[in-house]
Amino acid sequence: MAKVLNSAVFPVSSTLAPFAQDTVDRLAYLFPEISFFLTEDGIECSSETTLELPMITQEIRYALVRQKIHADGEQNRTALYAALFQ
Repeated sequence: MAKVLNSAVFPVSSTLAPFAQDTVDRLAYLFPEISFFLTEDGIECSSETTLELPMITQEIRYALVRQKIHADGEQNRTALYAALFQ
């Protein structure tokens, strides 16, 4: 059985730290029953119900990397749109 908690803090590596606030915003939209906060220690989440630690860890990691990929591709998307629609 998966470990369950009511709150947890997930550390964010320095390479993904610039994307943490966007990640918190996205996760708050996707999981309205869970409160997400950006702290000095990382991303903190809490809920009135129990949190399934493996699932929420996977979602936070996925969302962080997704935001990084989105930001890294912004310049290419802008150039592509400019070339296609001019």
